[in-house]
Amino acid sequence: MAKKNNGKDFIIFILLIALFSSILFFLLGNWNQFIAGIIFITSILAFLFFWRFRVGIVAIGLTLLILTGTIDIETSLKFMNFDIIIFLIGMMVLVAMLRDVGFFSWIGIRLNKFAKFNAKNLFVIILLLSAVMAALVGEVISILFISTLIISICDQYKVNPVKYVISAVFATNIGSSWTVLGNPIGIIIAMRAGLTFEDFIRWAFPVGLASLLILVLLMLLILRNDIKTFQQNINKKIKSENSKSVDEIIETVDKTIDKKALKIGVTIFFSIIFLISIHARIEALLNLEKNTFLIIAPIAGAGVAMVWRREKAQKYVERVDWWNLVFFIFLFSIAGCISYVGLSDRMAISIANYSKSLPLMVILISLISAFASSVIDNVVLVTSFIPIISSLASSGINVFPLWWALLFGGCYGGNITQIGSTANIVALGVLEKRKHYYIKPKEWIPVGLVAGIIPAIIGLIFLLVQI
Repeated sequence: MAKKNNGKDFIIFILLIALFSSILFFLLGNWNQFIAGIIFITSILAFLFFWRFRVGIVAIGLTLLILTGTIDIETSLKFMNFDIIIFLIGMMVLVAMLRDVGFFSWIGIRLNKFAKFNAKNLFVIILLLSAVMAALVGEVISILFISTLIISICDQYKVNPVKYVISAVFATNIGSSWTVLGNPIGIIIAMRAGLTFEDFIRWAFPVGLASLLILVLLMLLILRNDIKTFQQNINKKIKSENSKSVDEIIETVDKTIDKKALKIGVTIFFSIIFLISIHARIEALLNLEKNTFLIIAPIAGAGVAMVWRREKAQKYVERVDWWNLVFFIFLFSIAGCISYVGLSDRMAISIANYSKSLPLMVILISLISAFASSVIDNVVLVTSFIPIISSLASSGINVFPLWWALLFGGCYGGNITQIGSTANIVALGVLEKRKHYYIKPKEWIPVGLVAGIIPAIIGLIFLLVQI
């Protein structure tokens, strides 16, 4: 059956490439833009259909871009976003340390107590926690923490964690729009548009909160049977504990944990989180280049953790998800080539030219950025739209709602596909590394469309009412 499905997928894959090649060749009339566009589309389709081969696919795609002269080595290296890669390495080492000292078992059992060992309550709490953490410490840190926590809890009750991790990713992407700290595109837009933290609370938070509440209700409905099974397993686990009280169950878990190591590990981790949250102030105080401390803080924390737990330091580094980090490096470079050859600018200018009114501009930017961000790095997407919105502002158009349309589309559209945001790929990497599970597009996209389009529509309605 697998071979038949692979053959069918391959035929669809080839037909789609042929279709997009014909369209791009007819529309673009620029060889470099055609090559960049078709290699990018081919890469996207390839790892949507053949996810397990994604690293090889993006490596071949980048090689073709360089060999055809579409992009040079120096420029491709610039687009690889090594600052993000270094940041992720540091955070992954810290998460490995937290898991080693038993933090996830410790907090998992206490979340269960707070939820009164009710699967539905626990699920809602995790979704809310995912969104809040994303808003406060960023989507990457949040999903690394939450996905590891979910797997730990699900392992305890012998439940498949996949659907719960996907749900947490949806909540994370929504929560990342709440504040300027939640998503890199929020920082970019805030700097270019002159928006403040208070502006995000006034404009982005209400939309994001409404979207999160609707998402929770939808996921409770979609996963109702899974949650029932989860509850049955919780009940079985409690019974197997010989009718122990909740406090006795917690005590049993606590006996397996080194309390001193737990306290030190948690102190290191949350000290780094705090330093990350105030990195801009530290950089200003020390006269450092922007985002220097943001990148250095997790590396410093990882260094402290590895010196402290030196006998396990090598294991912490081995637990870093190198497979997906290599994927990120090549994918960032391919996506950056779209901007390098001017294709993304050309698309954005066409959108602006065809808009006849401000409401139509809001609709186009919101919907196009939502769907585009599901297949392209949203930082590249936002960067390509910024000069267009800026030029509209210089012509006297009120572009204030356009910035929010770009933010909502860029954040919420990430839910549509499994490669729609950095948080998605990080979570999938955790699932692959811990559970050896590979998510297919048909498992993600049907629910992802709902989780991405509904928040985008809520944001769009909100903006149109405000105009």
